[in-house]
Amino acid sequence: MVDFREANASDCELYYKWTQEQGVRDFAFNKEAITYERHSQWFHEKISTLSCLLLVALDNGVPCGQIRFDCNDNVALISFSVALAYRGKGLSSKLLTQGAILCRDRFGRNVLVEGVVMEDNLASMRAFVAAGYQAVQRFERGGLLCVRFRAPLS
Repeated sequence: MVDFREANASDCELYYKWTQEQGVRDFAFNKEAITYERHSQWFHEKISTLSCLLLVALDNGVPCGQIRFDCNDNVALISFSVALAYRGKGLSSKLLTQGAILCRDRFGRNVLVEGVVMEDNLASMRAFVAAGYQAVQRFERGGLLCVRFRAPLS
């Protein structure tokens, strides 16, 4: 069972550490190096923005990943990552499934919960499918082939 809590200011360094992992950087849409100063400014803005929900996933109280929902115009766009030690254990689909429920608890039951994944990010593609999301669009973004997934309304 994965538990969640909302991210807070004390999580800034943990999130930064996760963003710097090579597996995360490989599939980030923004390939630029991220300084801690820039990350800290971004992070503190996000946790204080009402249209954004940042959740820390916990395995027996230990942070094991994160999922973020940026909600605009009734669409909540997902960004998530799993800590290196927890990858390959099916955690991503749990983040996506349980995260969508918490997102709709916050922003409303009819919010469209969506994620955009590079087609060559096979692990994330599998996670979205395993979590019951539907592929609703294929498109190119910055020269990369991508798939938009949408969580079922339930």
